[in-house]
Amino acid sequence: MHANVHTDRAGGGGGSWRLPPDETLQVADPKQKEEQDLFPAEGHNWRSIVFSLLVIGFVITGIITAIYLLGYVDELLYWSGRRMKLDEFLQKDITPQRLPSVWINNQKFVFQADDGGLAVFDTATNSVATLVTNHTMRQINVKGYHCSHDLKEHYLISASWVGNLNEHVSVVWMTRSQNITVVSSCFSPTWKCVEHHTERAPENEWLDILPHPIFSPDGDSFLFMAGIQETGTEHFTHIKHITITQQRMAVISHGRYEVIRILAWDTVNHLVYYLGTHGKKPGQQHLYVVKDPVSEEVRRYCPLWGVTDQTEPTCITCDLSDVLWGSRYYYSNCSFFDAFVSSQPYVSQHIGISYYILECKGPGLPLAVVHAAHNHKLMRVLYDTRPFYASKLQELALPSQRSFEIPLPHGTRAAVQLLLPPSWREELRDAAFPVLVEVNGKPGSTSVSEEFKIDWGTYMSSHNDVVYIRLDVRGARGQGKQALYRHLGGVEVQDQIAVLRYLLDTLKFLDETRVGVWGWGYGGYVTAMILGSQQHVFKCGISVSPVTDWLYYNSIFTERILGVPAENYKAYVEADATQKGRQIPSYSYFLIHGLADVTAPYQHGIQLARSLSESGTIFRYLSYADEGHDLTGVIEHVYRSMEDFLRNCLSLDSDEDKPTEANVPHE
Repeated sequence: MHANVHTDRAGGGGGSWRLPPDETLQVADPKQKEEQDLFPAEGHNWRSIVFSLLVIGFVITGIITAIYLLGYVDELLYWSGRRMKLDEFLQKDITPQRLPSVWINNQKFVFQADDGGLAVFDTATNSVATLVTNHTMRQINVKGYHCSHDLKEHYLISASWVGNLNEHVSVVWMTRSQNITVVSSCFSPTWKCVEHHTERAPENEWLDILPHPIFSPDGDSFLFMAGIQETGTEHFTHIKHITITQQRMAVISHGRYEVIRILAWDTVNHLVYYLGTHGKKPGQQHLYVVKDPVSEEVRRYCPLWGVTDQTEPTCITCDLSDVLWGSRYYYSNCSFFDAFVSSQPYVSQHIGISYYILECKGPGLPLAVVHAAHNHKLMRVLYDTRPFYASKLQELALPSQRSFEIPLPHGTRAAVQLLLPPSWREELRDAAFPVLVEVNGKPGSTSVSEEFKIDWGTYMSSHNDVVYIRLDVRGARGQGKQALYRHLGGVEVQDQIAVLRYLLDTLKFLDETRVGVWGWGYGGYVTAMILGSQQHVFKCGISVSPVTDWLYYNSIFTERILGVPAENYKAYVEADATQKGRQIPSYSYFLIHGLADVTAPYQHGIQLARSLSESGTIFRYLSYADEGHDLTGVIEHVYRSMEDFLRNCLSLDSDEDKPTEANVPHE
């Protein structure tokens, strides 16, 4: 109901209000049941209402969508999962473990990739390449790494001044694989280096670390020891002469023998003195001299040969009835020589080398004699140990020594040395002596030697009537390298067994039921591999400070032969002595190791001992606290323990006449 109320502003009587005609008051009756429209005549603003509802809807939808996309509703609204354990924190299984990244130069960045291996990012090519695989990283349990700036790995082998002005340094480098050697020179003041000569190893061989080259006084040429092919595939170490300015190379020594060391270069008389082995007699060492190719006079006076054009090496000590005829009395029992020749800068620039000192080191007692270089005349005896020690040795029943060669499979030959006990006689055909074999087998080493020495082998042969045997098989110096290349614990082990079988079949005085073997270091490794070969030739063996796992040995030596684990991991597994250890018979093995050994760390012995115990093998184990690889502080106890073990194993006689306090010689 609507009513118009007029009001009188003038204030007249009555209860009425009089309003101007243009002012109208709209009044709603509350008693009226119908809804009154109090809005203007235009009606509701539906457009604004709809827009507001749409905005609200969009906001709600966005919130719900964000919740769904960014996280699960149940995880946000409810707690789920198990509680964290302390082991998970300590073992860091749930924490990403990454090695630190590093820039190796202004172009390449090394980092640990998602697969766990090391990768290198090249900014120039925008590419990523694998540097070390995850397999290798896990196998060797890498904790850190360092990279060279050129990502190449070289060994600095040696360095030496050239001349007397301190302006020229000669340097020898070798690649990590040790199949390439580079001789270079660095000059002051910038010390920029120039390569002079590169030596590459023959196929399937490596290069040995040899003495530093000997340079001429003017620095224009040098002498360098390197492998030279003689016949077929055989290589022997000989001497090369390299001329730098003319880029010429000449081999000045040759033959089926090994050059051991260059002693001196007489550049005045153009002679080179060096030590070498004997091609036909194992264990011998002699003094050689050869003419160098520097002189341009083909025919000239030579102190050794007179007027000649002879360029063949001459062995001064091989035939005592020749060059050293006047001194043959002193060298009557000498076949292992050392020599001392004056070298630069002590050689006169006008007359050259005047004297050399020749030292006889065996098989007789040592002595040293001074000789004139121009005619080899004996000038003076420096020392002679024979008058004093000969009488002492005559009081002892010492073993006799024999050295010879025997054939091996594949056309090679092995060097053998026997120490025959004092009770041995040729006419004793029915006698059977126990046998003890000392093995080494380390590539490039030698066991058979004519050098005079009184060692534990001498003691065992003299005191216990043991035939003591030393062997040089494939891999030893002068016996080739190809058979061992990329393999260890293979041919050198089989050759040791083959040689012993041959000796047992040939020498009837050897008791094949009482054969022992022992070795130190690499020889201890070979001993374990022999006993684990299941060929049952040896009754027992002793390993002293052995290497067992080549992954944990000196990488310079190991990678030279086996290569890096990433490229030849199978060979590392096959050469692992702990695998062979499981096959060693019980009561046949004695393991000795020092806790402070840094050459073959104690970890090697522990791993082998664990392998033996896990396989149920009963063995003897002896460790020494605070002792290194040589066990110097406890050497007498070591030898007594070894003798006691062998006495039980080889059933050695226990003479009552033997002294109670045996003086065991040290090696």
